[in-house]
Amino acid sequence: MNANEQDFLPIWVKANLNRFRLSNQESLDLFSAAKPLGELCLVLIGIKNCGISDLNWAKELIQCLWLDLVELNRQSYWTRLWKKIDEQDVYGEILQLFLHLELLCGHRFTFHKQIRDYLQGVSSRPSIALSLRYTCELIGEGSCERYALEEIGELLSRQERGETLYSSDLYDLTHAIFYGSKMGTRSLKWKGVFPELPEVLNFYMQNSLESSDLDLAAELLFSLVLLKTTQSRIAEKTYQRLKENIQPDLNSPLIVGNLFYEGDQFNRQYHLALVTILSLYTMK
Repeated sequence: MNANEQDFLPIWVKANLNRFRLSNQESLDLFSAAKPLGELCLVLIGIKNCGISDLNWAKELIQCLWLDLVELNRQSYWTRLWKKIDEQDVYGEILQLFLHLELLCGHRFTFHKQIRDYLQGVSSRPSIALSLRYTCELIGEGSCERYALEEIGELLSRQERGETLYSSDLYDLTHAIFYGSKMGTRSLKWKGVFPELPEVLNFYMQNSLESSDLDLAAELLFSLVLLKTTQSRIAEKTYQRLKENIQPDLNSPLIVGNLFYEGDQFNRQYHLALVTILSLYTMK
């Protein structure tokens, strides 16, 4: 990826920065409001972990997001957040974004102990979501790799039985690879257990291209990056297609393809933008 293409990431993120800041969100749905920011932090962690050193542009941006959350700590947001977490574990996934920001900034939030105490309490439970197990691992509470491999194995078994893996299944598969590899900091032990995994990813990536589902295609491509198995014709084809999907005008905050959206384009397109950027940054 050349310098001009890499420049698209800071341009796009900075153009949409206010849409990621929680202090600008009016939604009372804490999980929905935090989702874009959480995914931005996950993408930045993925780029950093895959050895992309040129993230100097992100320092000011990350500091802005950090101060934004520090300010929210003084408001009722946190009281509502912890109440929600106590009511339903799914909200515990929100904590992932704070831990990622800590890793990106090299600092700790004043409420880090509260996060740690909560995660230590849930980490010993026999059944929790894989994303929450990954969040627990960020503070050193266990490893999610075994659980990720189990989920990958279950999905591949369905594939071997002739069942079709639908989009929701494939997102579960890519996320299992993301979390199992700790977003690139760990080599997932798949070769001796699931040698067919790259072939399955390539097969569904081809299907995604044919149906113009570039969001899923980008996640499948990044999964191959994490497995270090990107040397395939379809991986290169996907890479080129994602590059073509970026507007030539790098000052534009939008990513466009053959899909047209009505209403709030940011909420409809930000995930496609982020996973496209993640795949393009780490593929080459």
